[in-house]
Amino acid sequence: MLVVDLIKWDKTEHYDRLGLDEEFEYIFNTPIPKVTIPVQPGRNLATLVEVAAMNWRLKSFGRNSAKEFVDKLNKIVKDGGAQQ
Repeated sequence: MLVVDLIKWDKTEHYDRLGLDEEFEYIFNTPIPKVTIPVQPGRNLATLVEVAAMNWRLKSFGRNSAKEFVDKLNKIVKDGGAQQ
């Protein structure tokens, strides 16, 4: 189960774009994973929700693509920007 919170985009707010921070919604004292997606008019909401659900499914199988991305980026920066 996953809670998807669609909120109106506010350019003054800071959003976690990678999904490294974990949020939870508590329903009957049970923590349910939650993702907050800021949206603007004209965006494809179905695609955004589908990608969030696929990412959550990967996390439930032990694969955190956001963490993998940040780790690879940090390695590139540490190695001086050398191409892999």
